[in-house]
Amino acid sequence: ISPVFAFGTAKATHRASAMELDWVIFPMPKEAVTANSANRKPHKLMLTNRRTCSISGVNDVLSFDVNEILLETEQGMLMIKGTELHVSRLSLDKGEVDVDGRIDSFTYSETAGYGARGESLLARLFK
Repeated sequence: ISPVFAFGTAKATHRASAMELDWVIFPMPKEAVTANSANRKPHKLMLTNRRTCSISGVNDVLSFDVNEILLETEQGMLMIKGTELHVSRLSLDKGEVDVDGRIDSFTYSETAGYGARGESLLARLFK
């Protein structure tokens, strides 16, 4: 049986086997029930053993190095922190990114209105 955890506006399912532990997080935005959400890509984040991560619903990769990756997703800005991080696959047409390395944290922040106000990338990063 796979327990399902719900917190805030997100739902997570957890599967564990003898060899593998992975988490799948399915955000459920408020806009999902409105007609405006039809043109948005679904955002999904799958983490396996804190070593590999597949993310969908990615609009842009703003920056990356071996310790931090900053993505613009359908659910806001996503900062991934860790060590030896590598973007192993990138398909912005499909909105998909794969990350390898030791993943320590994921942090989301809102992006609403930044581009509309004409702020530069640096201004958005240091807010």
